[in-house]
Amino acid sequence: FPSHDRGSRLFSLPEGTEMFHFPSLPLTLLFIEREMTGHYSSRVSPFGNPRIEAWLAAPRDFSQPPTTFIGFWCLGIRHLHLLICFYIYYKDARVHCVVLKVRGFLLSDLPLNSGVGDSIIAIESAQVSLRQAQKALEELEASNTVLSNLNQVFSRFVPGAFLDSLGLRSPLEAQLGAHKSTTVSVMFGDLRGFTGLSERMTAAEIFAFLNRFLAFVAPNIRNNGGFVVHYVGDGVLALFSGAPDNSVQAAVDMQRALTDAVAVGGLGDFLKNKEAPRLGIGLSFGTVEMGIIGESGRWDPAVISDAVNVAARLQELSKAMGAQILATSELQKGMKKVEGFHMRRVGMVKLHGRDERVEVLEVLDGLPLADRTLRILNRRILEGAIHDLEAGHIEKGRDALQKYLKICPTDSTALYYLSQ
Repeated sequence: FPSHDRGSRLFSLPEGTEMFHFPSLPLTLLFIEREMTGHYSSRVSPFGNPRIEAWLAAPRDFSQPPTTFIGFWCLGIRHLHLLICFYIYYKDARVHCVVLKVRGFLLSDLPLNSGVGDSIIAIESAQVSLRQAQKALEELEASNTVLSNLNQVFSRFVPGAFLDSLGLRSPLEAQLGAHKSTTVSVMFGDLRGFTGLSERMTAAEIFAFLNRFLAFVAPNIRNNGGFVVHYVGDGVLALFSGAPDNSVQAAVDMQRALTDAVAVGGLGDFLKNKEAPRLGIGLSFGTVEMGIIGESGRWDPAVISDAVNVAARLQELSKAMGAQILATSELQKGMKKVEGFHMRRVGMVKLHGRDERVEVLEVLDGLPLADRTLRILNRRILEGAIHDLEAGHIEKGRDALQKYLKICPTDSTALYYLSQ
């Protein structure tokens, strides 16, 4: 209020406090402007009444209290507006606004010449800008959520670790033909006995069974620093960077997870009165070419290397031998803590599609405790028998195998060599 106005004295406001009224109706607006400011803005009355305009234009003596009905009425309206809606500016420069929304009230009704209308318009404009900014922020947050979900879905199809291995910081940087050489451990796993099971399943049951199986075994790949490149039906191709120890530990964990899943019925009712499925795993170590192959309409991550072929062939050999996990000697040589696992040599093997023989080892840590213990304690007997067979001492080797089988009658690897 102006310093000569009695309003500030009537309300005993703190020194330095500024207050502004909020008129609501055109006529009230004109009267209050006249009573509170002592002048009239010469705007045309919406009623077109010369008497009202003349009264509004007449000078006002603020030293005397109001004596007319209109004067008292305007003073009451003024005080009513002051009570229900005002701005207060505190000394600490914080502004607290209480905005009265009156239906039918337009900003064009405000007395712009007094500065009140300008202030309210500025405040309303700021509020509109704030609402627009809040709406834009909400839309941005919604877009970020959608983008984050899309990235998560994309990462399930193309692992982020695969892109990282190619040196790509974002999928947007991927290009057809991009490739990079790196040294990794390669895992190729396959579920044995699934073909026979699937013959008696519907399509929905096949997908349900495979997803349950993978839910038990596949997380062990990620937990040991690897990532899945492909799911090939009931098979899986995975890569591990760094020391090969992680790939061996992952294979052991996968075997144990499958055993637990069968024990607790985690694979569902598909195995009732049926032999439990087994998992064969081949592990190799070497340099691979990782890249993106395809054509303009379809891309796919690819791993091309002899190490991949070796891992796939070892997985096939594990089925013939009845072994759980087979690995190359090259992988064993690259391990940092060989003593942390129990391995036994199972010979120089000629793999399908290769001219050179590969030295193969069997990892025993995924076997049940009883079988694992017997095979670890007597592995020198089996390794000696296999060495005799490779050296051409067939009879000596067969005798050693038969002796070993009396101790470990269920060892399928020994039975495999005895049948050759």
